[in-house]
Amino acid sequence: MESAASSDNKAPIADDADITAGVETYTAVEKRLHKRGKVKSD
Repeated sequence: MESAASSDNKAPIADDADITAGVETYTAVEKRLHKRGKVKSD
């Protein structure tokens, strides 16, 4: 099964670049929502 998994290019493993991009996207969305006043900060 290892050979099949290693040959799969769409393995669900996120590298640092993907994680960083995801965090940046999340942060941008959060800031946008805060500007609209949709998110209540504690």
